[in-house]
Amino acid sequence: MTGWKEFVTACKWKEGDVIRFYKSTEHCGYKFYHIECVKAIELYGFTLNQWFQTKLTQSDVLIQALQIPPNEGEKHFRSLKYLDGAGYYKEEKLLVSDAENTGWPMEIRFLPGYNNYIIFGNWSRFVVTHKLKPPDVIRLFKVVKNAAHKNHYVIDYVQENKAATCETSPVGPGKEGKHNSGGSSQKHGNVDKS
Repeated sequence: MTGWKEFVTACKWKEGDVIRFYKSTEHCGYKFYHIECVKAIELYGFTLNQWFQTKLTQSDVLIQALQIPPNEGEKHFRSLKYLDGAGYYKEEKLLVSDAENTGWPMEIRFLPGYNNYIIFGNWSRFVVTHKLKPPDVIRLFKVVKNAAHKNHYVIDYVQENKAATCETSPVGPGKEGKHNSGGSSQKHGNVDKS
């Protein structure tokens, strides 16, 4: 593609940014495309892309799983919607970091009866530890640089009494090196990166 390097430089894109191309309709014999960039952010020592933001519901607390907004589940986790060779829906292991840089092993799966995706495992302990309650805002970020695991994410939250937008500052100072090696959370260095 001619001029791509200059285009990227002019847009100030950098490593970790997600670039999406959208094909538009043809107009006057020309093909038009829309290019969107989701800028990576630096947070807690990682380079991240925000994947979604949702309000914590009473259901998320009761079923001990975070329900992912349906359109975001389809966009980011569609491969889990298909059966594996044995006829089961796939599950993926996740490493979720919090503001204190503690690693929380969790899993994600598709629930066919509800046509929904959920994050579960240590979700209920995460909620209790961070004193979360509805309608706190939960934000999921994909780690795109300095990841400790191929499915490494950061969950950040803004509690109900603070205004929450995509631009709201994350909670916690992201203290480097504070890890729990016992219980259900673990040091990032001890995680299988496969």
